[in-house]
Amino acid sequence: MTITVFYGLMYLLAVFNLMIYIVFRTRSNNFIYGLFLLVATVANGGYLFVALSRSLGEVAMATKVSLMGGCFVPSILLICVIDLCQIRIGWGGRLFLVSAAFAEYMMVLTIGYSDIFYKNLSFTRENHLSQLFYDIGGGYVVFVITVYLYLIFIFGICIYAFREKLSVSYKNMVYLLAASVLTALLYFLRRYTQSGINLMPLAFVLDGIIILRLQHRMAIYDVSSIVANSILNQGNYGYIVLDKHKNFIASDEAARRFFPQVVPLHVDFSLPQDDPFFMKLTELMMQLDDTLNEAVGYMENHGREYKIEAAYLTETNRYHNGYYLEITDATEVRENERRILDYNEKLRAAVTKETQRLKDAQDQMLLGMANMIENRDNSTGGHIKRTSMGVKILAKELMSRDEWEGVFTARYCEAMIKAAPLHDLGKIAVDDDILKKPGRFTPGEFEQMKMHAPKGAELLHSVIAGIEDPYFVQIAENMAHYHHERWNGTGYPDKLEGEAIPLEARVMAIADVYDALVSKRCYKDAMTYEEAAKIIMEGMGSQFDPSLEDVFVACRSRLEKYYDAQLKQAEEAS
Repeated sequence: MTITVFYGLMYLLAVFNLMIYIVFRTRSNNFIYGLFLLVATVANGGYLFVALSRSLGEVAMATKVSLMGGCFVPSILLICVIDLCQIRIGWGGRLFLVSAAFAEYMMVLTIGYSDIFYKNLSFTRENHLSQLFYDIGGGYVVFVITVYLYLIFIFGICIYAFREKLSVSYKNMVYLLAASVLTALLYFLRRYTQSGINLMPLAFVLDGIIILRLQHRMAIYDVSSIVANSILNQGNYGYIVLDKHKNFIASDEAARRFFPQVVPLHVDFSLPQDDPFFMKLTELMMQLDDTLNEAVGYMENHGREYKIEAAYLTETNRYHNGYYLEITDATEVRENERRILDYNEKLRAAVTKETQRLKDAQDQMLLGMANMIENRDNSTGGHIKRTSMGVKILAKELMSRDEWEGVFTARYCEAMIKAAPLHDLGKIAVDDDILKKPGRFTPGEFEQMKMHAPKGAELLHSVIAGIEDPYFVQIAENMAHYHHERWNGTGYPDKLEGEAIPLEARVMAIADVYDALVSKRCYKDAMTYEEAAKIIMEGMGSQFDPSLEDVFVACRSRLEKYYDAQLKQAEEAS
């Protein structure tokens, strides 16, 4: 009767271990540990039923149940060690271990029907206790060898983990080793006590306690679960889970608090499409495809703003089990983002304003330099202003023509117009006696006057190269240096010919000569517009770029209108 009480107590303790696992389960619960406790409970029940059996058939059946522990516990312990040491054996390796355990148990199930595992079965029942007697068969030998192999593999993997210093908790490994060693010792070293009590039920109970302790420790190492629980407990994160057909599966309290319309949803029912919130969820899920595995959107509700992230439930978006929608209270974050954007916009406006102020100051400086030179030259009053307008009229016409598309861009024309007043900057290097001479120059004086072109380019480079856009600097230098070059190569200072002359200098040349012709100088009277236009047209192909002939013709009326206005202003001023 005492032995029966022992088996009954071991069975109850095994059930108690299993209930602790179930009741106090966490997100980090390992399914393998639960399977171990279940097998141990069933096996201990088998040992109890062996003691209570009253016939050979009942004893044989109960023995089959009790041997479930011996078949499955070693393989489960081996899988636990493999998982703990983070050794990848793939689904094939796991299938082999499980299949081997089932194959062993299939031999156990032949007890009473064949001699594969046990043979010559008999039983006795004394003092209300039944015992099975038998001779071992070939299947039992295989069973014992397999248990030895499992034990060898467990020790081998643990030794490998220690030697290779794998990132494994040594304390957890010791717990698994203790369970393995305890099971082996109680089975092989002292299988039966003198009183006939089988100690394997005690081994399974003690192993269960070790497994529960190991499960508790594993929760400490499950960083992802700890972080997830910490985030969810903050109350700022909620989630909604849907299946692959977008039917509702589950939600948490935070999601229901953020959007109360989630509360009446029923499991396995589709989302209603008459609510903006559910329409937003559907829109985000529709955005997911083979390339985009996450979609993000925002939605306001009751004065709060929420961030909604949609993702597949599985790691691969080609095959998935459903959708996971995370909802975050992003009100403060979005407000901060808007403050930053507003600040950046104000900062950008301030920088733009200051940049424009500096640009205007630079432009005024350049115009001041040009006016300073013109004030030294008695013969060209207003030349800078008029030639700048002439370049502007010609450039605008060129920009409007299809044949010059891509050449006369807005940036190019703007740079030309801005650089035009600087084309005679080099005159600052010419002596006053020559620059202010009322009559025509002598050949020697003219040679000195020619130097204003290269000198202007050099001066521009030294003055504005560090403060202006290099693109503009190059155009300004070209206009100053080459605006006296001629298409046929007879100009100065470098006698460039044809398209070797920069395009901006060719346009500048037309505006410069036209102003010289229609303006009164101390050494000549102003020509009529017709006379000036005739000279310009006759110079096409020799002095001027012939491709600009049509452009000049198209601009004549605008040039004449501008010069008439300038003449009228001068008359009114006098």
